Amino acid sequence: MNKSREIISIYWLIKLRWISTAFIILVTILAKYFLQISIQDKQIYILCFILILLNFSSYLYVKGILFKRIERSLKSDKAVINFQISTDLIILTFLLHFSGSIENPFIIVYIFHMILASVMLSVTESIIQTSCALILLGLLVFLEFFEIIPHYRLEGFVDHSLYLNAKYLGLTGLVFIGASYTVLYMTNFIVGQLKTFERINRIANLSLLKKDEIKNKFVLRLTHDLKSHIYTIQSLLSVLRSNIYGKLEATQEELTNRAYNRTVLISTFIKDLLNLTEMQLSDKFEMKEFSLTKSVRELEYQMRKNAKSKSIDINVYIDDSVDIICGNQFSIEQLLANLLNNAIKYTNEKGQVNLDVKDNVNNVLIEITDTGIGIPKVAATKIFNEFFRAENAKVLTRDGAGMGLSIVQEIVKKHNGNIWFDSKENIGTTFYVLLPKKCRIKPEKHKMSKLEKPSI
Repeated sequence: MNKSREIISIYWLIKLRWISTAFIILVTILAKYFLQISIQDKQIYILCFILILLNFSSYLYVKGILFKRIERSLKSDKAVINFQISTDLIILTFLLHFSGSIENPFIIVYIFHMILASVMLSVTESIIQTSCALILLGLLVFLEFFEIIPHYRLEGFVDHSLYLNAKYLGLTGLVFIGASYTVLYMTNFIVGQLKTFERINRIANLSLLKKDEIKNKFVLRLTHDLKSHIYTIQSLLSVLRSNIYGKLEATQEELTNRAYNRTVLISTFIKDLLNLTEMQLSDKFEMKEFSLTKSVRELEYQMRKNAKSKSIDINVYIDDSVDIICGNQFSIEQLLANLLNNAIKYTNEKGQVNLDVKDNVNNVLIEITDTGIGIPKVAATKIFNEFFRAENAKVLTRDGAGMGLSIVQEIVKKHNGNIWFDSKENIGTTFYVLLPKKCRIKPEKHKMSKLEKPSI
């Protein structure tokens, strides 16, 4: 199940408590045995033990929710957060009582809890928590001032009895109360603004997703309509080129061939656009086990034929431990074909293209390296964008619509994999594709940075 904001807050408070408990114990040992400061260590250790028990109960509550042993609601989560902060304030008051009270510089910790309450709770709840903290501290100072309860001085740290100085207590109290409510107001204001921006961004993102879906459906409809017309024109031009109805003159033949080649490019573009749009719209993506080794070997044969005209060497290496993986075979073969075709296309004559398939524990790492024109730094962040082509690619060849890498990225995303690259202009490029060996549950939608490199 997804963790709500409240569950994350409870988790965060639990972690903060563990750290705070360890810190209190460490400071107590340091104060007593190294700084020779008089401190009620036994009482402090008892309070730390109570804090550990309370924290463990909060931990069991969260675990019970995550394993669905406990029914939860927003109200119950808020109650747990309020309970955590309230008990922390009570224990903090007792800790201060046994460690110098108003003379203890750690009195500032109250402010931290006020900030936490402002971030995690509603405005009303945070005001109540802040008021409770000030009442607890005021009550402690009052009881010690009138000697209703004993004051434990920090001998060896403070030489005078501040807790009996009415003027000091009054002025300090006013400053502390003013600072507390100021912090409360500022934190609530900032958190309120952040929540407003978050809500606006969420609405904007939903609107963009809706518009993107409408755009994709429109493109899908349009390309379907165009496809049949283009294929018809291509078929008619094929008939003319075959000389069935008589041999064409040289000029007629040249114009017919040029028109035919253009229709081939347009039909390829439409096919790519259809594939990309259908993948973006469809949640269904059939996964099954297949031999990656066999697919690569079959692709290798075709790529060698394509590279022969440019005298480009194709080198293929596959780890012996790599064979069966789970995925959409057609899409992965399309992914490899697109990357290899690009490598051949943008590598000059007598260059080299390497395809390495390596075992990577639960994944397969595919590396495709060429000695081509490379990707300019200014184009690196846009290389996976639809219809984008780098300037040096346009200079080398006018053919291409900038769809290949968009399709590759979409296929990788559908397989819950990762893709990134390293490139130096006029030296070459290496594309890395990390694919899981086994089928995984579809992850939450997340747009990964185009140059983000996972740990491998």
